[in-house]
Amino acid sequence: MLEETAGLLQEIASYRDRAPEDGRMPPPQVYLSEELYEIEMDRVFRHEWICVGREEQLPEPGDFLTIQLLEEPIVVVRGRDRELRALSNVCRHRYMKVAEDSGNARFFLCPYHKWSYNLDGKLRSAPGMEGNRTFDPDHCALPAFRLETWQGFIFVTLDDAISPLNERLRSATERCAEYDLAAWKTTAWYDEVWNGNWKLSCENGMDSYHHMGLHETTAEPCMPGLGTYFAEAHDHWNYHRTPILPDRALELGYDLKRLGDKMGLREEDRACMNAVFVYPNLIFPITPWSSTWLSVLPVDRSHSRIISGWSAPQAYLDDVDEDAFRVESSEGLDQLNAEDAQGTWRLQSVLGSRQIERGPIGAKERAVFHFWRYMAGMFSATT
Repeated sequence: MLEETAGLLQEIASYRDRAPEDGRMPPPQVYLSEELYEIEMDRVFRHEWICVGREEQLPEPGDFLTIQLLEEPIVVVRGRDRELRALSNVCRHRYMKVAEDSGNARFFLCPYHKWSYNLDGKLRSAPGMEGNRTFDPDHCALPAFRLETWQGFIFVTLDDAISPLNERLRSATERCAEYDLAAWKTTAWYDEVWNGNWKLSCENGMDSYHHMGLHETTAEPCMPGLGTYFAEAHDHWNYHRTPILPDRALELGYDLKRLGDKMGLREEDRACMNAVFVYPNLIFPITPWSSTWLSVLPVDRSHSRIISGWSAPQAYLDDVDEDAFRVESSEGLDQLNAEDAQGTWRLQSVLGSRQIERGPIGAKERAVFHFWRYMAGMFSATT
């Protein structure tokens, strides 16, 4: 291990013992170091539940999507039995992918030698393999990875020993129960690669203090960043809150009182955004009318795939023209993500400056401090 990397790990470890009031941002090298990035992939992404999308992306048997998690190509598919599965996206013959992008398939067909697999991963056919005594078609199948759903989100893990996701997020389930997020409908989708380290994208999602800067004409007029305050930190998640200005929301077509009554929201949530971060890669700010969620999947040290959506409760969709809202939400999601992307690429572009000093982590962005405390725990707990 490089001496610089050892020093970075020591700095990160200090978050375990430091008080939030004394929090400072880590050195800029944590976003630049190739060796630290590899350690993060091995100790965090190899051993955590990783959000890869929403259940509603795969409503019908045969619907699938593909992701790359570390070195593992994975296809997530809804089977004929309507169960979701995460399967290895590598043919058992000569290692080519059996699925690309997303879509619907009756079975998976390797484009190299036409081996095919059923939606549960079992071998369907292997043409031309007669006479090979090492080949046992009854024991040939695409390996499966563990998959769980939570609040309508799909999570996959590479770690066979990790505790169940829904056990780990029991406290988050209780906090989000009133929203019934699993039943929300996603009206717009977004899938792009952003320039910049994955942690920058996550930190930006944990900070609504930046509304006054990046979202000056979009989120800020309705949810002023200076109103943001930190709520709670747990072992596997944290969240902060930003009050919503009811009169401004009404001007935009969001009747907070009506929505609060229809959804049965607790009083404190009727005019507030709760921004939840599930470690290490899912961010979903919840308002009474929408959640513009995003999943951050590292591609390499300086690029991340951002899978995002605009989801809304039926209580809101009942009061609007849904087709028109799909157009509106798509445009809004693109705009918000374009604004948030600046919190990744603009920061990445200056991190090599020798004039950078570690800035303080203010009370309004304390979720970022707790994220680094979580990272310190992952680096020390997993070998």
